[in-house]
Amino acid sequence: MLCCVNISFNFLLIVVNDEELKKRIAEELALERARRDSEAQKRRLTGSRNLRKQLKQEQMYVRDEFGKLLERERISSNEHLTRAILRERAATEEERQKAQRFAKQLEEKDRELKKHDAYYKEQLARLEERVSLLSLLMKSFLFISAADFLVMFYC
Repeated sequence: MLCCVNISFNFLLIVVNDEELKKRIAEELALERARRDSEAQKRRLTGSRNLRKQLKQEQMYVRDEFGKLLERERISSNEHLTRAILRERAATEEERQKAQRFAKQLEEKDRELKKHDAYYKEQLARLEERVSLLSLLMKSFLFISAADFLVMFYC
C-alpha cells in the first residue's frame, strides 16, 4: 500500500505540480497579456500623443500658410489700391490742367471780345459822327439850296 500511496502521491504531486504549473502558466499568460495590453495602451497613448502633436503641427502649418496667403492678398490688394490711387491722381491732375487751359482760352476769348467791342464802339461812334456830319451837310445843302431858290424866286 505504501507503494500505491507513493504512486498516488507522485501522481498527486504531478497533478499538483501540473495544477500549479497551469496556474503559473495562467498567471504568466495573464501577466504577459497585461504587459502586452499595457504596451499596446502605451503605444496607443504614444500614437495618440503623436497624432495630437502631428495634428498641432499640421494646424500650425495650415495657419502659417493661411497667414502667408492673407499677407499675399493684402500686398496684392494694397498694390491694386495704390495703382488705382495713382491713376485717379493722374486723371485729377489732367483734369486740373485741362481746366486751366480752358480758363486761359476763355480769358483770351474775353480779351478778344473786349477788343472787338471797343473796335465796334469806335466804329459806331465814327459812323454816328459821319451821319451827324452828313445830316448837317444835308441840312446845310438844303438850306443853301432853299436860300438860292428863294433868292432866284424873289429876285
